[in-house]
Amino acid sequence: MHRGIEFTSDIRLTKRIKLSANYAFTNAEFEGDIYNAKKIPAVPEHKWSTVGNIAISNNFNLSVTGNYVGERYFISDQANSLPRMAAYFTLDTKLSYSKDNYSAYFSINNLFNEEYYEYGAANATRTIKNYYPSPERNFIIGGSVKF
Repeated sequence: MHRGIEFTSDIRLTKRIKLSANYAFTNAEFEGDIYNAKKIPAVPEHKWSTVGNIAISNNFNLSVTGNYVGERYFISDQANSLPRMAAYFTLDTKLSYSKDNYSAYFSINNLFNEEYYEYGAANATRTIKNYYPSPERNFIIGGSVKF
């Protein structure tokens, strides 16, 4: 059973600056059976993101996004017997250009090169934990044309 609440807010500080925030609290627990009232693995209780957008000009936009994911149990730890996977925070930036039907962007994800993992699993006896590392700092260049 997943129960929770989510808040989203947008505020325009000036004509060119906008802030957005999203927070989710999730209480995800098994109901019935041997894992009754145990937390569902891989579901964080707390998760939030904040985005700041600055319209540098009519064609250029800069955004900065902060993402936080709270502690959560390993995907195979239905009994909640292992310590939780660590919470993490990442910061991403994106500079975009658009004009008429054309757009291009340059992104830097995980700006501070945070070492973290979104996914982890344990063996059946819960004696070995395996982490699947998330990407280090990375760069993306892209574009699009609308027809």
